[in-house]
Amino acid sequence: MSAMGRTDGGLSVTILHVSDTQFGRYHRFDDADSLAGYLVRDVARLIQTGVPAIDLIVLSGDIAERGKRPEYEQARAFTDQLCQALDLSTGRLVMVPGNHDVSWDLCLSAFAEWQDEHDDTDPPPPYPKKWRNYQEFVTALHGPTAFTEDQPYRLHRFDDLRVVVAAMNSTIKESHKEHYGWCGRDQFRWFADQLEAVEGMLRIGVLHHNVRRRAQADEENLRDGDDLTTILDGRLDLLLHGHTHEGKEDRLADGTLVLATGSAAVTAQWRPSEVPNQYQILHIRPGELTRWAQQWDPQGRWIADPRVSRSGRHGEVRIRLPIPGWTPPSRPDEPKTDRDLEPDLGDDRAGDFAVQVELVTRLDLGDQAKIARRVKPGRAGRQLHYLLAFRSRAPLRCVGIVDGRADADIIDELDERVFAPLRSRGADAIELVVVHHGPDDPALRIQARDRDVWLKTWTEYNDLLETGPYRTWLRTELETDRLYPQDLYQPQRFRAVDRFGRAAREVREDLLGEVYDLVLAEDAQFILILGEAGFGKSFLVRRLAHRLLGRERASLTPIVVYLRDRDKRQSLEEMVSAAMLPSQATFRSDRFQHSLEAGTLALLIDGYDEFAVRVGYANAAAQLRTFTEALRGRAKVLLTTRPSHFRSTDEVTSKLFDSIRTVHQGHVYQLEPFDPDQQQAFLTRWFELAASPEPADLAARWMQALAAVDNLPELARTPRMLSFIVEDLSLDSLLQAAGQGTVTAAALYQKLVSRWLGEETAKIDPDAPGTVAAAKRQELLEELALCLWRVGERDVTEDTLQQTVKTVLDLPRLKLTLDQAAQEIGGRTLLQVGSGQWRFAHQSVWEFLLANRLAAYLRAGQSDELLGEAQLTGLTIRFLRDLAPAESAAWAARVGGAGP
Repeated sequence: MSAMGRTDGGLSVTILHVSDTQFGRYHRFDDADSLAGYLVRDVARLIQTGVPAIDLIVLSGDIAERGKRPEYEQARAFTDQLCQALDLSTGRLVMVPGNHDVSWDLCLSAFAEWQDEHDDTDPPPPYPKKWRNYQEFVTALHGPTAFTEDQPYRLHRFDDLRVVVAAMNSTIKESHKEHYGWCGRDQFRWFADQLEAVEGMLRIGVLHHNVRRRAQADEENLRDGDDLTTILDGRLDLLLHGHTHEGKEDRLADGTLVLATGSAAVTAQWRPSEVPNQYQILHIRPGELTRWAQQWDPQGRWIADPRVSRSGRHGEVRIRLPIPGWTPPSRPDEPKTDRDLEPDLGDDRAGDFAVQVELVTRLDLGDQAKIARRVKPGRAGRQLHYLLAFRSRAPLRCVGIVDGRADADIIDELDERVFAPLRSRGADAIELVVVHHGPDDPALRIQARDRDVWLKTWTEYNDLLETGPYRTWLRTELETDRLYPQDLYQPQRFRAVDRFGRAAREVREDLLGEVYDLVLAEDAQFILILGEAGFGKSFLVRRLAHRLLGRERASLTPIVVYLRDRDKRQSLEEMVSAAMLPSQATFRSDRFQHSLEAGTLALLIDGYDEFAVRVGYANAAAQLRTFTEALRGRAKVLLTTRPSHFRSTDEVTSKLFDSIRTVHQGHVYQLEPFDPDQQQAFLTRWFELAASPEPADLAARWMQALAAVDNLPELARTPRMLSFIVEDLSLDSLLQAAGQGTVTAAALYQKLVSRWLGEETAKIDPDAPGTVAAAKRQELLEELALCLWRVGERDVTEDTLQQTVKTVLDLPRLKLTLDQAAQEIGGRTLLQVGSGQWRFAHQSVWEFLLANRLAAYLRAGQSDELLGEAQLTGLTIRFLRDLAPAESAAWAARVGGAGP
């Protein structure tokens, strides 16, 4: 037996758990200083200090970076070296695939092969070709049946250890198009049947994706986590996973212990900057699990990671773990001590608030302080949570924790049951503090001081920004906003966009719910909302802010910043300070930064395209750094913008993900236009708020009238345009336009175009140098429409955009560069961007603008200049009849012998 040989003769197992090695471009270690070498040396050191020898190695996914064969060659060298040094056969390796083990190249090939034979439809998951390189890696270690197309998962049995491991595959739906964890019910049922037949064994599950957060709200997680809990139904004793890039402990709804480890070898660019590389060793014996967590030190070594303990002091923790399949321990000579075990905090754990108070206390007192969290029974079944903080040559601090509003009763109870016993022990130097989650109560504060107890609000104790006045002011502003009535908001459809600018095929419902859950997540989040003009980005921001303000606890405050009111020369702090100024809330820079990093503020920033105005397409994406640099600690930032402000969607997404510290912090969503049901629901609610009689019937009549006017329903697929139509038009005018009455379709379109361009111009200072007037914007659009008609194209290239701008605008007078002017027109008119080209918001808009320009030529007697040009559509002809009836008829007779 080697030096690392086994010395524990009892019923137990020791597991080395490593995840997210990602051999490839972003792997931290090189051949000279390999990950295996560092791991082996550190494990050997731990064994010399009493850690039992390793029995099993678990690799919980993302073994490779891009699922390529050379990366698995590196991984094989790693596993061979590890097994040899630990005196283990490769049969003691358990591995599961992660999202990085899916080859997008092979996935693309699989889709292409399928679509070649199935009319371009997508194949059904799991697209097994995507695992080909991973499959070769696994089967080379474990044999040809270890991972097959029909069963890409496996149950490992280790009879000598009395252990089974369910190696689950959470990449079933992963592809080059979709990115989230999914196992599927068939897989869960298979494992449930296998585990049901297991007797007298420790049952461990392993998969890659996160299972500890709301999967439906986060693409990084296992979306069918509820099925895992329901179908496996307590058949696992322990569940291990990776992917989170941070070691976490949690439990499923059925009580199953869940342990995660962070990435072992991913560079800081692809994980949270404050989270180091990690791995863990787990020693399990009947009734108990001991966990040694290790983190990578910047000095180039593995050291203990105390963050895995509740107190933040221990890199080694023990956790109670019932194992029905193992005989209970019969060694009463080994009592558990407070030093060995974390305090039993009961089922309630008070939990998140007590954890936050403990963290702030540790930050306040420094790493040298020893902090213990305690619970005592109170009256009527209440638990009294408190901290004891010990410091050398300093008073003992005892902190009572009230997760809610403090009152005289809870102060009495804490004083009687917690503080009084400390006083009775003769401890003269004691700081007695009560921290609560309610508003400040000056009278209660005085009563507490009479007992030598300091009563502090959470904001005060945490040295956070005081946002109470701002919350009150913002709620009033949102609830009295006539332009964005809260009750008018309609759930918005959306698509997720990946880091390469590709929108998912699936259109999902309720973007508000999606971003609300992300903002409430514990980790830092940067959320980018893409939506063309009028799609409801500003409404989403206001509705989200109102919903966050409606939470029972004011632990997260939305700060709404409207960038149209800000100057791009301002820092983010200056923008937030200016946004809070009307509320008369006190702004302190240091407290703002601390609050943002502590995750108690959510910055909701509306209108990036209005902030980076006149910077040109070349610099539009680069300006994002102003906001991505705020993503420190647990900061939450949501930013809205139009994609037409950039050359292409992939330009903005690539800049975003290059700027943030890890792809797991970034989320990009693309708003979708209203469908007919949403249009009717919007109209119904509009008329309800206006107290119109029979609003549902009235909305139905409007929908019928819209449908009777050429292409108007398609134009009305955004909240803004639909509201313009209801405000500026009437039901009678729509019916007349449909029936060739005195109101024409062209007149309706001109009204809507004028309103739209007028509002776009008003969003920037209309008197500022460089502002292009609304009438000039329409002239530019008409010139573009004419240019496209002459060449028979639908899309506007950047070159065409610049040439038109140069022809129509006096750039020296406006003090605009060609690039700046092109961006102003490409982003603030009726154009939308896609793949580096622009297109009119709707075909009917292009047809109206073309007809308007043609009518001007005809009325000026310049019809000869139009001879020999492209054909006109039926709608363009109708618009021409409306705009210049006599001239268009005469022109048509000349060129074609018949009126249009």
